[in-house]
Amino acid sequence: MTDAFVDLASEGIDVVVRIADLPDSNLQSKRLGALRRVVFGAPSYFARNGRPEHPAELRQHACIVRTIGNRPGQWAFQIDGKRRMV
Repeated sequence: MTDAFVDLASEGIDVVVRIADLPDSNLQSKRLGALRRVVFGAPSYFARNGRPEHPAELRQHACIVRTIGNRPGQWAFQIDGKRRMV
């Protein structure tokens, strides 16, 4: 198991399961489902640092973010009906 995007043909891989958007390619894909992402924190963290009231406030907090994908280190939110990256 790996998070790396490898050349499936040269690695001899016939089937792969990915939790991500499939980049433009000539691969055939079938969507198996959708993930709902949520933001959460430990009550002890919020007691020490305050609880953010708006996604933009996450910039001032210690967050664990994904470092792979199209926008590493950023989260997408719906803010005022528009997709915004934080």
